[in-house]
Amino acid sequence: MRNYNFFDFLIDSEESIEVAIDKLNNLPLKQLFVVSNNKLVGSLSDGDIRRGYTRIKTRVLHDIMNENPLFLRSIDDFDAREQIIAKGVYIVPVVDYSDCVIDIVNLKTDNYLPLDAFILAGGFGKRLHPLTENTPKPLITINNRPIIDYLYEHLVNSGVNNMYISVNYLKEQIIEYFNKKENKNIFFIEETQPLGTLGSITLVNNFHNNYILVANSDILSKFDLKDFFLKFKESDCDMGMLSKSFQIEIPYATLDVVDGRLQGFKEKPAFDYIINTGIYIIKKELIYRIPKNKFYNATDLLNDLIRHNKSIFVMNYTGYWKDIGRIEDLTQAKIDFENYLN
Repeated sequence: MRNYNFFDFLIDSEESIEVAIDKLNNLPLKQLFVVSNNKLVGSLSDGDIRRGYTRIKTRVLHDIMNENPLFLRSIDDFDAREQIIAKGVYIVPVVDYSDCVIDIVNLKTDNYLPLDAFILAGGFGKRLHPLTENTPKPLITINNRPIIDYLYEHLVNSGVNNMYISVNYLKEQIIEYFNKKENKNIFFIEETQPLGTLGSITLVNNFHNNYILVANSDILSKFDLKDFFLKFKESDCDMGMLSKSFQIEIPYATLDVVDGRLQGFKEKPAFDYIINTGIYIIKKELIYRIPKNKFYNATDLLNDLIRHNKSIFVMNYTGYWKDIGRIEDLTQAKIDFENYLN
């Protein structure tokens, strides 16, 4: 949550250096932006004042300010944001096309990603009975907090502004829960029949962005969404999926037998596999491939793309991930909370 007023970062070009020093001393982020009739004309840091004051003994802001400050035309201009961050600058003004300052952004904390989130929260949660008889699975709690809230908070902190939540079973409870949130860019997609993990995405009239994150609401993870998104964009693939290494240990010796004769054996071997985490990024243009009002899973889209020689990007994630599908998964997640989720 932003804890500053952007007007505090503005100083008129006619003000004295003493006023500028006083304003800087009272700012949590040591940066001022010089304006004339609210139009951006420069920037001023503590270092600019020290260097300018000792060099030319001036008391005029115009003589010591940076006359070519970096700025954004839109807070949602992802490419411009990344270019500014690459230069080591994080506090920047947002200006309109008349060069008037309309906001100040801290690029370290005010994250933004140009993608929408589509969260699947309509399942019946049968494997979690009796817990889900009167409570939808996304609202089952871990440490007194609904499972879906961990995903929601992670997406907000990653810079996702628009979320579409697909609901069905006990949907009124989920809608009521999110209606209490401050973020108003939450849209509910109400299924009238089960449509699988991706069928309900066709019920969205229009997404805001050209990229869509698709995730199950019962997934617990703090995966780096920005890294996933950037690598997916760089891959130029049609769809991206997050994978996870998964090891299966056989608690017995496995035997190599040919014609009834033992050739060798492995004592309690372990096998490594790459599994699907249920987290995807798709291009908006792929939605036309999904049939309307029909049961359709994300795996159906994957198979369709493979059949048509489309490219699918896979990024292997090494951090914490848990799919809360069974009672034992929920129990383990509660044990894991202190180490991975807190």
